Amino acid sequence: MAQKLAELYSPELIKKLALAIGQLHPFDAEGFYQKIFAMDWPNKGLKQRIQHVAVCLHAFLPADYAHSLQILTAVAPPFKNFNYLFFCDFVERYGLDDFEASMQALAVFTQYASAEFAIRAFIRLDEARTMQQLFQWSQSDNHHLRRLSSEACRPRLPWASQLQRFRRNPQPILPILTQLKNDPSRYVQKSVANNLNDISKDHLQWVVDLAQQWHGQTPITDWIVRHACRTLLKQAEPQTRALLGFSI
Repeated sequence: MAQKLAELYSPELIKKLALAIGQLHPFDAEGFYQKIFAMDWPNKGLKQRIQHVAVCLHAFLPADYAHSLQILTAVAPPFKNFNYLFFCDFVERYGLDDFEASMQALAVFTQYASAEFAIRAFIRLDEARTMQQLFQWSQSDNHHLRRLSSEACRPRLPWASQLQRFRRNPQPILPILTQLKNDPSRYVQKSVANNLNDISKDHLQWVVDLAQQWHGQTPITDWIVRHACRTLLKQAEPQTRALLGFSI
């Protein structure tokens, strides 16, 4: 699966990206293209390709980080889906020292290629400030930002390095999940449920207690609870089975 996704990073995609940047800023499109494909490209996996494109962008964009972000955020809207994660990787790689500019950029990029992987580096660097930002996004009118607020702090997010602090103590995540527990978007609801499912693998009783609090409140919380408890149901956890109406 990862190799198939890696193949999305095609010469056509790189040419399209270089052309779009060149329309906004003097850009050595040919040099950029050559640098992308000169470094053992066929043997690079998905994550390596994402990182390599970000590094090459940095080599050919202005040295000023904020100026580069202006260009990339202007370019980003037509570039949608998973194969454009290099925009977010650029922020993670070069923007840790400029929190405000980086958060503004990720708020744009996540609407086209989700930023949940990139923002985890900011959580590790400054948990309080980043979680405050995620909570603000949980109140946004934009469902992409609301979803990001939950997805970014999942302790066991697939394909990402785990957030060990939240595996040890999930309590800092709770205000975000509580804010989103009746979100109208199924896209957001799934993220809340997946976050809770992650937590259940390390803190079974924490999730059982929360499920008991939420279950029966609304049809949305009932859906989230059932989806969040799928691992507990597979384990035949008795409190969860009783809560959701399964015979013990």
